[in-house]
Amino acid sequence: MCLGTSDDDYMFVKGTVYDVHCHPVLGASVEVWQADKTGFYYGDRCRVQFTADRQGKFSFVTTLPGKYLLGYYYRPAHIHYRVTAPGYREVVTQLYFTHDDSLGANDPCDTCNSGSTDLIMDIRAPTADDLVQIAQLVTFPVNKVVEFNPVMGH
Repeated sequence: MCLGTSDDDYMFVKGTVYDVHCHPVLGASVEVWQADKTGFYYGDRCRVQFTADRQGKFSFVTTLPGKYLLGYYYRPAHIHYRVTAPGYREVVTQLYFTHDDSLGANDPCDTCNSGSTDLIMDIRAPTADDLVQIAQLVTFPVNKVVEFNPVMGH
């Protein structure tokens, strides 16, 4: 999604869109966007929209987004999500990363919910299964994985 140079830190982002009963939402439209590694938004450069598969799964490779100033304080690194599907309410949210010192009360955006544990995900090393999936998407090294599962209500 947001690609840089071969020296950049890439991560594999994967997830499943679920309904409130933990059933996958097949064919959900997932739109994601983020700042680049320096915290700058470049219009549609770091933005993509795709359709979840028959099991509600989606995945993409991107750089770790950078922080940016909002007033005098930095917003935590995050990826925006907009998820839609017929018969479900639209979900607009953000994915955050553990160990970011700008989360929660330190986030200058008091309506962004960056302190919500449901939105803060761990970054981990790829498993063998992850590496197979990554190889289907890109040919360069990816050394981080994060999983985020949006939940849709009716």
